[in-house]
Amino acid sequence: MFRVGSSNWSISDMVPPRARRARGGTMKIRYSSALSLALLLSCDRQGGEDLDVELFFRAVHGDDVFTCNNENGKAPATDLRLFVFDIRLLSGDGAEHPVEIQDDGQFQSIGVALLDFECLLSIPENKTIRGQIDEQSAGLKFTGLRFKVGVPPEFDRMDPQSLPPPLNDSTMLLGETPGHKFLSADHYGDAMVRAEGCEQNTSDPCAQANIAEVELHGFDIDTSTISIDRAKLFEGCGNNCRCESPLVDPWCRTMYERFGLDWMSGETIPGQTVFRIE
Repeated sequence: MFRVGSSNWSISDMVPPRARRARGGTMKIRYSSALSLALLLSCDRQGGEDLDVELFFRAVHGDDVFTCNNENGKAPATDLRLFVFDIRLLSGDGAEHPVEIQDDGQFQSIGVALLDFECLLSIPENKTIRGQIDEQSAGLKFTGLRFKVGVPPEFDRMDPQSLPPPLNDSTMLLGETPGHKFLSADHYGDAMVRAEGCEQNTSDPCAQANIAEVELHGFDIDTSTISIDRAKLFEGCGNNCRCESPLVDPWCRTMYERFGLDWMSGETIPGQTVFRIE
């Protein structure tokens, strides 16, 4: 049961058992300091208690940390936000270990997290993801991770007033038709990634989901950070970086490819350059 304002809201039947949230920027993951060493090392602990993890993100522009309003002497910039869900850590044998994103009533709920690097002093940023992994995964060595950028189709087209934060954030909604901006950024024009082939005035799923699945390797649970590189996203667009849809904005086609999406099919393709581990 989720509480939104003064009313109760329940959507548990629609949520995959281990789909929960994430947040933007460089992404680092480590066990919570509250976790005892005994939990990490014990092989015979009983009870099936899940363990807390934290994922850390950072926004960068090339080799520099992203700064608001003056992007390291380049284009003015104020916005970088994206939704993340379905996070999985990868052990050395390639097996996936889902991270269950914990609801926090603001940036994480029903398996989706909003990473927020927007430059508004009145609104807090969100650069971390708090979640849990099951006890059986606690002592493993993780070497990579996968996550999806976007909003699950079953939530994307729902009435936002029926959804909890952050999915009811009006600034991340399309407006003219039901749906969300999966990525929102600016650089000589506003840019977004969204689902395509959507019918107006209906909650039916869109024909093209445009959900990118990111896979990263060379990951260390104690020291790694995941960076989101704006320079890679906008490199070469000149002074017109507007991207609302690849069907009408040619620059979108290049941006989608760097993001790891085939703009014609909406399927994930290899070669994304926006996300990296540091």
